[in-house]
Amino acid sequence: MKNWVLGVLFLFASPVFAQLTPAEFRAIVREEVSEAEKRLREEITASEKRMQAEITASETRVKEYVDLRIGTLDTKFTTQIKALDTKFTTQIKALDTKFTIRMDGLEKQLSLLVIMVTSLIALVVLTVGLPQLIITFKQRGQSEFQKGLADVQAEIQQLREEFVNLAQSRIAKP
Repeated sequence: MKNWVLGVLFLFASPVFAQLTPAEFRAIVREEVSEAEKRLREEITASEKRMQAEITASETRVKEYVDLRIGTLDTKFTTQIKALDTKFTTQIKALDTKFTIRMDGLEKQLSLLVIMVTSLIALVVLTVGLPQLIITFKQRGQSEFQKGLADVQAEIQQLREEFVNLAQSRIAKP
């Protein structure tokens, strides 16, 4: 706009038709260039500020979107973890129940097996030991009987000898 004002003034001014020296021309050009450079720098600075504001706003939107997505995923993940935890807990309880039932059954079978083995051992002891006991008692009884019999036979022998001695002594002394 400044250039237009200058342009209009130059048309109505009489020195407009005068010639410019190279130094004056350079001064004018420098002034115009410095003004244009100043405007460009202001525009670049304003553009940089706008870009920085847009970048910050975009970063904020991206952070909000990422936070929202992470929150959604976290909720889904937490829900899935809870579902899996519930499922595994249920399965573990079912397996524990089956294991407990099987252990109770095994415990009963083991108790029955122990009783059977103990009974078989007792039966073997009775079948082997009872005849041994009977034989031992018979041998004791027989040995006592034989001892008694031997004593009785010894007495009989002694009495015979006495009888023979007496009989001979009576026969010899009538």
